[in-house]
Amino acid sequence: MKITKSLFAFALAASAFAMNANAGVFDVSPKIYGAPATASAAQRVIEITPETKSVQVTNGETIQFNINGTPFTWKFDLYHQEGVLDLATILPAELQATGVKVYVGESPEYREMYRN
Repeated sequence: MKITKSLFAFALAASAFAMNANAGVFDVSPKIYGAPATASAAQRVIEITPETKSVQVTNGETIQFNINGTPFTWKFDLYHQEGVLDLATILPAELQATGVKVYVGESPEYREMYRN
């Protein structure tokens, strides 16, 4: 009986450890949307204010977001060509843009580049 309880406790602990170790596997990482870029690479600037609810960009585009006066530049590079994300997903922790959706549209140039 004591061995059975020990094996059960071990199995339970091992299971909890495995689930915890894999918890990050399904986390949304900003990397799947592209990468930070230099301000000089920006193709355009989008002002984000407390009233901003959504913005539209094109896959492959480099955007400088001015968030309440603070610049942040991002190169969009989505594998699936288009999508929707919360701007907060790609922002550094010190910048806030709660509730702002980024609609990423398909790029004809990217479509051709990935086809070849």
